Amino acid sequence: MAAYQTLANLFGGWLHQDWKPEFGTVENALAQYAAAEGPDTVTAALAELEQLAQLNEAPLQARLERLGCYVSPSAMGLGAKAFLTDVVARGLRANAAAPKARKAAPAKRGVAKAKAVAHAKEKGVAKPAKKAARTPAARAK
Repeated sequence: MAAYQTLANLFGGWLHQDWKPEFGTVENALAQYAAAEGPDTVTAALAELEQLAQLNEAPLQARLERLGCYVSPSAMGLGAKAFLTDVVARGLRANAAAPKARKAAPAKRGVAKAKAVAHAKEKGVAKPAKKAARTPAARAK
């Protein structure tokens, strides 16, 4: 599998067993892969895809599994070859010129804290003040 190291990274690192809850769609996973890995790696992945797509359908499906791909092409109504050429290659090409690393959006629960820290820095305060306790004893004071 040394011939497909870039694809092993793509499939094992981005289209792994948790791809759906993590990315939602294959297209989102490919966009994030392209943004994180950069154009040179995307170009290498596309070259490996062309080589891999030369295999017949059954060996190709087996190779995808060995490379760590947990996307089921048949669940998408596709064969392994169509999945590689129509979904993966097209998705990578669409994102090939993506910047090296897009800034990820902060997690929802961390947004308020991030805003508070930024506001505190703006005001010259070392740390944002903690909210007062909301217990009955604290309210009585």
